[in-house]
Amino acid sequence: MKYWLLAAATLIAAETAAIACSCLNTDDPVELKALAVDAAKDAVAMVEVETVVPFAESNGAGDRMRVVQPLAGSAVPAEFRVARSGFPSSASCDLLLAKGQRDVVLLYAAPGQSGAGPVYRVSGLCTAHLLDKPLFREEVARHLAPLPGLGERG
Repeated sequence: MKYWLLAAATLIAAETAAIACSCLNTDDPVELKALAVDAAKDAVAMVEVETVVPFAESNGAGDRMRVVQPLAGSAVPAEFRVARSGFPSSASCDLLLAKGQRDVVLLYAAPGQSGAGPVYRVSGLCTAHLLDKPLFREEVARHLAPLPGLGERG
């Protein structure tokens, strides 16, 4: 009987972790625009990045990213660290990044971070799925402050 209870508890715990991050998947333009406004609210920039050092190789310091191309928002350094409090987990909607992987992410200020070089929080797994949608990406860019030299967006 003890083994059945342990097996049942294990299954419930595993399922809970698997569904902890439930992303909204929509192609509805109204929903995408509303989600973009929310995602852009505190964002510093939208950038295409490449992972230089993944979390697993960072000794807990956070992934190191190289900016491939700034897409919208404020200017950011050519390289930065990702603020992490622990190993990235899809159950908590974190992005698990591999060395050499390229992604489009939103960057957010990471208050209270210490260490060498600039540190940002990055958008999570659900936002990553939405950033693949051109309408969402365009709407986020429209709500971020313009990059220097690119003129006003409106």
